[in-house]
Amino acid sequence: MAHSVATDLIVADSEEKQMEAFKEDIETHNHDIQLAAPPIWLTRPESRIGKLHSFLLLSFKTQRELKHALRNRLVIAGTPVSTPEFVDIRPTTQCGNCQKFGHHQRTCRDLARCQLCAGPHTTNLHQCTTCQATKECSHTQSKCANCKSSHKTTDLRCEVYRNLVKKPELPTTDNPAHSL
Repeated sequence: MAHSVATDLIVADSEEKQMEAFKEDIETHNHDIQLAAPPIWLTRPESRIGKLHSFLLLSFKTQRELKHALRNRLVIAGTPVSTPEFVDIRPTTQCGNCQKFGHHQRTCRDLARCQLCAGPHTTNLHQCTTCQATKECSHTQSKCANCKSSHKTTDLRCEVYRNLVKKPELPTTDNPAHSL
């Protein structure tokens, strides 16, 4: 992802032509970088109106090029821009630190919770109080850090997770309260 790219750096007749021009510019001014496809804006056109900067999503042909872009700034239309890694966060993304949903452990600011027992420690520090095992054992009494039920926090049957993935009820003509 290219961070804070000026939205007016490259002007073209269409967004498709603009992205092709960005691709050509990036490959020209960043030696040994080849994009796998033209970049795309991470925001909708209507969201960019009046904005000076936005984010471009970049895809690289090789892992080496990706690593180079993550370690260094890329030059886009003569401007150096930072290129942090894009992490796709969805409502069902589960944090590996606090076990809550909707964020990634890299950005987590909550206290750690164990996936096995919901204790106030990271899962890799879990230790059985009976046999001192450092992973799940026959003594482990599972407890979900989200719903407090007796299952591991990563169990897809968890009511908190199921509520996140539940599809909204579609309007029907049978029920006037649900009609459009």
